[in-house]
Order: sequence, then structure tokens, then C-alpha cells
Amino acid sequence: MNASADAYHHGSLRRSILDRLEQVIAERGAAGVTIRGLATDVGVSHTAVGHHFGTRTGLLSAFAAEGFDLLSEALLRVRDEGEFLDLGIAYLRFALEHPAHFSVMFEPKLLDYDAHGLREASRRAFSLLQSSSDDFGGDGERESTAAILVAGWGMMHGIAQLALAGVFDEGTLREAMGNADVIDLARRAGRLLEPPTAG
Repeated sequence: MNASADAYHHGSLRRSILDRLEQVIAERGAAGVTIRGLATDVGVSHTAVGHHFGTRTGLLSAFAAEGFDLLSEALLRVRDEGEFLDLGIAYLRFALEHPAHFSVMFEPKLLDYDAHGLREASRRAFSLLQSSSDDFGGDGERESTAAILVAGWGMMHGIAQLALAGVFDEGTLREAMGNADVIDLARRAGRLLEPPTAG
């Protein structure tokens, strides 16, 4: 093996496999993923793919962990100057920009949370949402804050799922809400969770 091939196999092979995996999931869904198929697409043996990821479950778990890391980055970009709704919108934008990752991240039957740092990556992302929702409640309002977190997360996750399924096409949104896109829809829906102002 020459030096450039060695660098490919040990340096960029993992990245190449994950990039191709993203394409396959976008085209055929997670059900269309096989180790052998990816190996053929990337031009290596299936044992080379197995060296990096182990099993198909390991491969999907690594991809999901990467998704949670990307989600954390998206949330961190708005956390300091944003409110809970802003993090919700960042969550939605992430889903729309990374549909393949999003489709795998919340499929526990496909994943091993003890593999490839998946559990830690998912906890990091969730903790960012949780810390932002804490701004809604003060002392003694823990249950209310938890309810807001679940409601906000569920709302944005559901909007993302519907948008990715093609339910919120531009014509439907214009008919229902005027000049709006799915982000506008999410902002309006999210404001329903804001606490009432005093007075």
C-alpha cells in the first residue's frame, strides 16, 4: 500500500464512510444501509468499514452521535443571546439542514447508546435545551419548567418531522398563514409556550 492510500485508509476513510452513509440514508432511508454496500461505494473491503464501526448498529450509532454533536453546535451558536424559542428554532433548522442525521438520531432500535460516544453526545445536546428552558421557571417551578421543555421539544420535533415528510409545502403554508415558511410557523407556535406577562 502506498503512502497516499495508507493516509486514505487511516485518515479519511471514516469521514468518507460517514459522508456516503448520509447520502444512502437520504436516498433510501436507514433500511437501505449495509456495511458491504457502503464498503463497495467507498471502494474498500467490508472489514475496513468494520474496523472503524464494528457492526451496522455501530455505524448508525456513530452517525447519530455525529448528528447530536452537530445539533449541540447549532444550539451553542444561539444559546448565549437567545431564549428557549431561539434554541427551538435552531433545533428545527438543524433538522431541515441535516435530515439524514435527524432521521437516525431518534431511532433507539437502530442504535447502541454505549457505542461511539452516542450517549454522551445526546446528553450534551439535551442539556443545552434543558438549561435554556430553565429560564422560564424560577424556584419552585421545576415541574412547570420540565413541562415547557417537553412541550417545546415535542413541538419543534413534530414540526420538523412534518416538514421533512413534505406536509408543510409552500402553497399549504401560504394558504393557511399568508407569507410564511416553516420557520415562521414554528416561531408562532413556539410563542404559545411563552409565560404570560404580568399585568
